[in-house]
Amino acid sequence: MSAFLYSPPAAEPFVFVHFPKSGGSSVREAIGYLCRRKLVRRGSEGWPWRRSFAALRDPVERFLSGWEERAPRWELGALLRLLLEDRVPAWRPGAGRGDIKHHLARLAHPVNARFFEAVSEGGGRFVCTGQLDSDFPAVIGSLGVAAGAIGRAREQPGRRRWEDLSRWEQRRLAEYLQPDYAMLRAVPPGRFVGAPLALRAN
Repeated sequence: MSAFLYSPPAAEPFVFVHFPKSGGSSVREAIGYLCRRKLVRRGSEGWPWRRSFAALRDPVERFLSGWEERAPRWELGALLRLLLEDRVPAWRPGAGRGDIKHHLARLAHPVNARFFEAVSEGGGRFVCTGQLDSDFPAVIGSLGVAAGAIGRAREQPGRRRWEDLSRWEQRRLAEYLQPDYAMLRAVPPGRFVGAPLALRAN
């Protein structure tokens, strides 16, 4: 997770929270011309959370995309054991296990949850990853900012599919991601720009 404070020249500052594998790189490219400061864990007090937004994705789709990109040779059991370890912090991207944890940590991980709640409770908005091309102009326009178009290339699902997992893998993954689904189902539909996030039934 990363959070960015943008300071556009003709509008008030706003915050974008980037949850990995949720289309955030495309968002950052589209507004990359704006001055920004990056936050990982600290210093968010006093940030304009009422002018914040984040892109959200179905947890299974997000996990499978990250698994394919960041840990394609890992078996699911070993991967989940790594993700549940406390020794490798999820907020330290880079090579190796820290990079895997950063990109695959649950939305309910304390670091991710802190900033999810900052957007949600601070009056920010959410946009669905699968609808970024249509809904991004509305959310960024509501902040008084013009931005480039969002590309769809990074939103395509990975080669791993839920249907290809064994029943054991499906059960383990559903158990691991259950806290994420609970968080997302608690978001009022009106907090989304456009249609609310469509969640698979697990």
